[in-house]
Amino acid sequence: MSKTLLTPALIAALAAMTACGPEPSETITADEIAAAPSAWEGGATGTFTGVNSHEVAGTITIEQRADGWYAVLGDDFSLDDAPDAYLGFGSGGAYADGTNFEFLEKEDYTGAQEYKLPDDLDPTKFDQFVIWCKEFSVLLGTADIG
Repeated sequence: MSKTLLTPALIAALAAMTACGPEPSETITADEIAAAPSAWEGGATGTFTGVNSHEVAGTITIEQRADGWYAVLGDDFSLDDAPDAYLGFGSGGAYADGTNFEFLEKEDYTGAQEYKLPDDLDPTKFDQFVIWCKEFSVLLGTADIG
């Protein structure tokens, strides 16, 4: 029987892997997502659920206005003390790579707020609005919108 020695380098590597929290979440590209049905006329609304041991609550409404699409977080919105949180889109529980469009400062972790989506980001292609930790590639919360 052979024995595996835990060298200082191996111990440090194992510690670094576990310090980041859960395994990275699955990501997909926007091209892998089929266009959502036309139930989107004027917008969509969803309720957040926290994932990966994070607490996220409140509502999100995606509204179409004369000058484009907006993400509107309700006054009931809250996010726990997660690092490097971005707003974005996904589908089927996976973040759609490249859809993050707004970094949330800590003071933005609660309450009503709204953000204009970039003109080249079509929310009707997705069935979830997500809060994504860019630093650790982990979903923090999702809301079904499609």
